[in-house]
Amino acid sequence: NRHIDSLIQVIDAHVNDTVKVNLLNQLSHEYNSSSPYEGIRYAIQAQMLAQQLNWKPGIARSNSCLGGNYFILADYPNAYQYFTQALKINEGLNNKEGMANNLHNIGLVFFSQKNYEKALAYYNRALRVSQEIGKTDFASYSYTAIGKLFADQKDLSHSLEYHYKALALDNQVHNKKRIASDQLNIASVYIDQAEYAKALDILFQALPIKKELHELTGVCQAYQLIGKTYFTQSNGDKTLYLKAKAYLDSSIQIGKQTGSLDYLQHSYEYVAKTEEALGTWQQAISDYKEYAAIKDSVFSISRQ
Repeated sequence: NRHIDSLIQVIDAHVNDTVKVNLLNQLSHEYNSSSPYEGIRYAIQAQMLAQQLNWKPGIARSNSCLGGNYFILADYPNAYQYFTQALKINEGLNNKEGMANNLHNIGLVFFSQKNYEKALAYYNRALRVSQEIGKTDFASYSYTAIGKLFADQKDLSHSLEYHYKALALDNQVHNKKRIASDQLNIASVYIDQAEYAKALDILFQALPIKKELHELTGVCQAYQLIGKTYFTQSNGDKTLYLKAKAYLDSSIQIGKQTGSLDYLQHSYEYVAKTEEALGTWQQAISDYKEYAAIKDSVFSISRQ
């Protein structure tokens, strides 16, 4: 909030030039996750000023910001429209970084609508452009997106292949944050494959990195996956149920702090199953109610 407030003050005092366009677009991006309608409002201001200045890079960026905010609102037709407009402008400018970003985002739009064929086509186009210009971070994002796409289709072997490709790139540039995120993605696939020992091994590699970086959302996810792993492999073993509960409780505690609804939802789901297995029925019912409430909230947010 302080960063947003300071941006607004700078923008209000600034003359109408290309720097102000960039500041407006930056503000739009800042609002993306917290207040997308405000993000749209500032992106429109950036777009109008960029058009007055006939500054095409600013127009392209404002279209991209508009697309991003509409994407958060699950307004996929508008998100697709603005991402595509940004792509056309960046293609005309031969702005390869912008093109890779736009292609990736269009892929996300199709992925969110379960149109896997088109999503994969755009992810691969983004990957080719990223590799062409040597943008290792962009290529890693594409590999991760493709890995998640295959996981969503239960093609777990291909999912692992692409998550390991992302991990290899992030290891090359020693990006610890991305390395830990890759490891969490890989662990999630191992859980689906019932490779519980492998999942726990890589989860306990990722967790200390997320803690070291004070990345609470990542810590929350790691705890949730560890708890899920212990529960899923428990097979009636009370010791494993208690381990699962301890990690899931930790995930819930952090999830409440960070507002990580997706991880919080799944943590409540599995802690309720764990309580049920332990025979603590009242607590299980309470946790199931929390799970249902958050699930409804997530669905409501996704439909706005």
